[in-house]
Amino acid sequence: MNNSIPIYYINRDERTDRRVFMEKQFERLGLKATRVSATEPDEIDDAAQERHCDTNAPFMLSPPQLGCALSHTKVWQQAFLKSAERVVVFEDDVVLSEALPEFLDSLPTTPIDIIKIESPPWPLLVDTSQPRIAANGIGLREFRSTGWGSAGYIITRSAAERLQASSKLFDLPIDSTLFCPLELPASSLKLVQSDPALCIQLKALEARNNTHQEVVLAENATQSDITFFIHSTSWRGHLNWGMRQLRWGLIKAFDSVTKTNLRRRLIPFR
Repeated sequence: MNNSIPIYYINRDERTDRRVFMEKQFERLGLKATRVSATEPDEIDDAAQERHCDTNAPFMLSPPQLGCALSHTKVWQQAFLKSAERVVVFEDDVVLSEALPEFLDSLPTTPIDIIKIESPPWPLLVDTSQPRIAANGIGLREFRSTGWGSAGYIITRSAAERLQASSKLFDLPIDSTLFCPLELPASSLKLVQSDPALCIQLKALEARNNTHQEVVLAENATQSDITFFIHSTSWRGHLNWGMRQLRWGLIKAFDSVTKTNLRRRLIPFR
């Protein structure tokens, strides 16, 4: 395998267990990957915390969520300093498919901005018509519901630049920023989901009552380092959240009438 698309993974310095877990997988699959040290909350400057972690603001993140988002942008900045036009990004708690190397080698150049290759923990509303593009038997399907999780995706240089230029980059957790086709900035991007998926988070695999040889190597690795979303305490925050939910509901209702090929299904892990 020529591993023509650069691979990066995010890992906290103190999580050496997850680092070993990921490196063993890459070695077994014959893949080369670059580790990027995750941004810790105490590394975030005060101005950024005041702007994005203010519980009185309409939009806010917890400090660990902001650190996670900054870790992803750090990967993009580091990756695209080089000549690559697209890169693979992983978090450090995913099981990788044996089909991943061949998929990356056979993936054609496409006009797609982001390919989500992670199996979401819940069913996803996807276009079930014939995939317009496929590589190595893996279909690439458009989707209309938020693809929760940001543990595995392929992103283009153009998409990363547009995301970083967006004023809404840190309005939502990074998975919603990347994979909510009903909300900016993701709604301005061409998004697809690989079907079947080529990676899955350990906790999602565990929830499906599956077993995998690599899970044994990752004892305690399913424990998340990210706190859940903390809603704003201001009335503006609650109003914005309610309006967003109403808008998403109306869009989905319109989709159900106009898009007959949409079906909700759990994306399997290959």
